[in-house]
Amino acid sequence: MDFFRINGNVLRSRFFTVCLACMAIAGTSFTRAYGQGARSDLLLPDTPDYASLSENGKHLFDGLTNKGQYQGETIIVRMRPIAEVLSNNRMQITIPGRAETHDVHIKTIEYSDDRNYKLYGTVGESLLSVILTSRNGMKGGIIQGPERSYEICDLAEDGQLLLGYDNDAWKERFCASGIGSAMQKIQPEPDVDKSGRKPGGQCED
Repeated sequence: MDFFRINGNVLRSRFFTVCLACMAIAGTSFTRAYGQGARSDLLLPDTPDYASLSENGKHLFDGLTNKGQYQGETIIVRMRPIAEVLSNNRMQITIPGRAETHDVHIKTIEYSDDRNYKLYGTVGESLLSVILTSRNGMKGGIIQGPERSYEICDLAEDGQLLLGYDNDAWKERFCASGIGSAMQKIQPEPDVDKSGRKPGGQCED
């Protein structure tokens, strides 16, 4: 009888061990799946406020918004590393605080590392563009949505700033807003001619 009692205890112990192991595996799979889902979006869901910025971040924010006088929408965000959010040449961008989720189809990308890359894509299969750049960790670009567009400006260690406005206003202020400079970042530098000047250099005279 002692033999069966001891073997019964062993069997029950092994059964509970197997159950615990199965629960641990299931929990790990769920956590991993949830983590993958959370990484699918370029922008982290939390939005830091102005008060939480460092002194340098506040200085950059004030410069970009003319000390808070900018008339459009301002959203402070943090971007995940590009390598974590790209999947099958697609990427998702959800604008925090708005019901705007853009499925970005990546057309071209030049990638050195998470601090140096140039990326161009379209919102779905539309003509709306998404341009993301990073040079030594300083990020910029544009996000065109169906109704609203955003310029991405860098706030150094504090993340990034989205400057948003309606598309009608965006078209009128395209050159003045500085978005043109974000697009120029992905274009190659023009060659210097024999006179030592770049094409268009006379505009600076």
